Amino acid sequence: MYHYIDTDKCLACHPSCKTCDGPAPSECLTCDDELKFDDVHGSCHVSCPSHTFFHGGSSGCVHCYEECATCDGQSENDCLTCENGLYLYVDETNNAQCRTACPDGNFHYRPSDDSTDNYECQQCDTSCKTCFGGKDDECTTCQSDMFKEGFTCVTNCEEGLYPDDKNICQQCHEKCETCSGGGNNHCLSCKGDLYWQDGYCVDHCTQGFYLEANGRRCDTCNQRCLDCKDSGVFDCTNCRDSYLLANGTCYNRCEMGKYWKNGTCITCDSTCKECFGPKEDHCITCPDHLNLYRLDVNHSSCVRCCQDGEEASDMCCTCNDDKGKIHSHRLHLNLYRLDVNHSSCVRCCEDGEEASDICCTCNDDKDKCLRSGEGKGGKGGKGGKKKTKNSPSSDHPHLQTGTIVLGVILCIAFFCTVFCVLQARSKKIWCFKGSYDKLPAYYDSKGNHVIMSKQYQHEKINIMSDDEDFYEDIDSEQEEDD
Repeated sequence: MYHYIDTDKCLACHPSCKTCDGPAPSECLTCDDELKFDDVHGSCHVSCPSHTFFHGGSSGCVHCYEECATCDGQSENDCLTCENGLYLYVDETNNAQCRTACPDGNFHYRPSDDSTDNYECQQCDTSCKTCFGGKDDECTTCQSDMFKEGFTCVTNCEEGLYPDDKNICQQCHEKCETCSGGGNNHCLSCKGDLYWQDGYCVDHCTQGFYLEANGRRCDTCNQRCLDCKDSGVFDCTNCRDSYLLANGTCYNRCEMGKYWKNGTCITCDSTCKECFGPKEDHCITCPDHLNLYRLDVNHSSCVRCCQDGEEASDMCCTCNDDKGKIHSHRLHLNLYRLDVNHSSCVRCCEDGEEASDICCTCNDDKDKCLRSGEGKGGKGGKGGKKKTKNSPSSDHPHLQTGTIVLGVILCIAFFCTVFCVLQARSKKIWCFKGSYDKLPAYYDSKGNHVIMSKQYQHEKINIMSDDEDFYEDIDSEQEEDD
């Protein structure tokens, strides 16, 4: 009932209302217990209408957040369904919001009908960053530590593929078995009978490279070598124009700081200590304050060490902890060959100092290390005649020319002796134990086999020497006996 002022009478409320301030269904003030009060419209309902929720008590149905179709609270995180093409997204803390787009790790799920209601954000597979479905082969992008191969996210691209800058696995060059990029110079290993050479796959090792022991890789020769059989300084088989080959080593034709061209020694670039050409990237060794930075098989330059935080470039390089390499000081050190693949530059030992890794026993001129047991030689020395600089044994003490000559002479003498002995024996000039002479024999008229005595043999020789027929005399004697 409600009080109608015009007639000053109490009139009945609408049947849906428990109390009211007018007869209309929208003029309810409270509702029966089984109904819910819509405070927005002032009406009572069995359930709260769209965009509202039942708050309880006298509050009744309260408006949802504006983007929610249905909800269980008034905030933006209390949505139950969405409308108008919005997607319901429930995060890890169970907050439910209506969004225009789903965040990464979720895909847009839509019911099969044409309705724009009940759109949801559903989770991708854990390997996907974004996806178009919930399976592991429905990824569109991958997590930061994974690579996309087709629509699957993998920890490593399979053989023959490489990850590009967007973490998508791409096909290697046709010659590459594995690679770091799509170009023909990005190979890490090669297909079939091809050889890996500085990022390329080639039919054979080119100039400046040699075939490594494993047989599938071409490695760079020493900087002085044009061709080589290994990477060592003693493994050259052909040298650059500025160098001369001697027993596997390439020696500079010119003094330090110059290179050879058309019969003339020309000054290197100022950054190079030793070089094979005029440019700054033709260096072979560097001054003490710079370090050799090899650009490729034909180019290297001398650059400083990068400062802390400075990136390596054409102007500086990343150095080891010692900030550079040890350089040879040729003016006061001598080459000391340790073995076939190793040599070092050391000073001459002082008087009474034993040879070691830091000094060697030198000749009298202090310009050559001597091996153990080798005479000193040199001017005024008692070890014999001084060897010249161009002598092979002077630069390489392991070549003993005298030993080779002596060996040849002994071989010739041995063969001559054997030949003379065999000749003497064949002519019976020398007698040997167990030798014998074969005695002549004949058959007499009776068919008997007669062997001549040693003495008679000599008589025969004498008779024969007088041109008489020895056998005719024997026959006549036998006829007389008959």
